[in-house]
Amino acid sequence: MVRAEHILVLFLALVGNCALQTKAARIMKDDLGHSANPEHFGTRKLMQDYFFPYSRCNHEPAVAPFNLVYKSEIPVPGPWGNQMCFTIQARKGCDDLSGEQRACCSDITRTLHKIQLEADPKCDGAISLATINAVPKSFQFITNLGPTAIVRLTNINLPIIPGTDVCLYLRNPCPSLDKLCINGECRYALYSAPNPVACCAMSP
Repeated sequence: MVRAEHILVLFLALVGNCALQTKAARIMKDDLGHSANPEHFGTRKLMQDYFFPYSRCNHEPAVAPFNLVYKSEIPVPGPWGNQMCFTIQARKGCDDLSGEQRACCSDITRTLHKIQLEADPKCDGAISLATINAVPKSFQFITNLGPTAIVRLTNINLPIIPGTDVCLYLRNPCPSLDKLCINGECRYALYSAPNPVACCAMSP
């Protein structure tokens, strides 16, 4: 015969387990900023929010239509610091892709809205100026999204042409590429204009 105290213990254990699951789902929702539907737990798309670029982004290298390739690093007289430039090189067309990947690649090619570079959080304040083809562009240095920082160039809104130069002017505490980027390697993400949602592609 099952005694009353055994039933009570079992009931309390079930209630405690449900409370823990509810708390875990709440933490997942708070951390990621969106609903923590159990169907999404452990999926690659959800977990991307924990890593650079800390937003939904296609991590398949084939989707990015361009590479940002290191071009030069030269000192500049005055208060701006060292000029460090990348140039945009075409990788391949979008025609070899299909479905959502092809659409994403085409959207980025049509209008590049934003570039994000991964950076060392210690470099906050090191960037004095950002330019695209020598035209100043607005930028942000963001340190509160994850373990690494983001240099975000916004409102670019240009069709991308191979040979386009993207330059950052660097001063202390990070006057060089080796200091700015994580282990000297600048990972980046390219974003299309919102249509209605922006498409993002990671660096190869």
